[in-house]
Amino acid sequence: MRTSAQARRNAAERAARKLMRSGLDCDRHLTAEASLAWLADIARHVDSLDPTTIGAAALLESSGHQRANEQLTLEIPNDTNTS
Repeated sequence: MRTSAQARRNAAERAARKLMRSGLDCDRHLTAEASLAWLADIARHVDSLDPTTIGAAALLESSGHQRANEQLTLEIPNDTNTS
């Protein structure tokens, strides 16, 4: 998906609001221009305008994870042994 800088900026602002409402600030002042630019850059990297996706990627990056181009999958084991 190719997105405009303004669309990424708007998505970054929505992601910042969502992170702040949940009490997660990624060790940044999320309303600052530098932080919004960082979130917009993350939006470009993850190729998404979804604030939840951007916020999740921001949380990973702020906790020390490097940006990567791999998809993570959560698997929940099916417990067939109910005895």
